[in-house]
Amino acid sequence: MRRTMLVVDDDVDIVIWVVAEAKARGYHATGTIDPRDVLARVLESRPDVVVLDLEMGRHDGRDLLARIKANPETAATVVIVLSGMMDPFTIALCRDYGAADFVPKPFVLDDLFGRIERAVRTRSRRVTAPLEGGSG
Repeated sequence: MRRTMLVVDDDVDIVIWVVAEAKARGYHATGTIDPRDVLARVLESRPDVVVLDLEMGRHDGRDLLARIKANPETAATVVIVLSGMMDPFTIALCRDYGAADFVPKPFVLDDLFGRIERAVRTRSRRVTAPLEGGSG
């Protein structure tokens, strides 16, 4: 099954660059520079991975991350955060909200996709892992 990805960043060049690379790596990928409809798009398309910028003009990617993870229908979505904000508080907050990883800008595509693949594999192992213990 082909994996899906949604790229969210207010920098159109980053969206184009990451979506093109994702497609080259076999993903069905789409992107947006408008964060206002992200939650609706995630609910509708159920991407395996969301690559999410934190600073998007008047919109805060941390709020989007929290909303994606708080919704039971989208909580299992792997979210990789991209940001130039490298302070420890922001990184910790993103992890607390449920981000699978935090990639600093500027970034290298191989590093980003390595982290994406690692996060997707980790989620897949959790979802398919047998329950421990007996039934009793």
